[in-house]
Amino acid sequence: MAKFKKTMGVQQVLLSPTKEVEAVLHYLCRQSGKLYNSAVYFARQTFFKTGKLLTGKFDLSFEPSIAKSMVAKSLPSTPMQQTLMSVTEAFKSFKELKAL
Repeated sequence: MAKFKKTMGVQQVLLSPTKEVEAVLHYLCRQSGKLYNSAVYFARQTFFKTGKLLTGKFDLSFEPSIAKSMVAKSLPSTPMQQTLMSVTEAFKSFKELKAL
């Protein structure tokens, strides 16, 4: 029996936003990038100081120093949570690779 290789599909969405919508999108992307970087910094410092990896689904979402920051508050809740869950996924991958 042949093994099946997992593939990932991607759908491209082309936008033609107005200048106002484009400005909002740029703002949200910048804020999301800042939040991602601060969450990675926090998770790395936690790992270096305690040896604990923050791999729980909502570890970062309920961490006051991250979730209550001005950057996190500047984003709507869904993009904020998705950004923080992306950091969690990255650390889960690190944990699995470390085990190997």
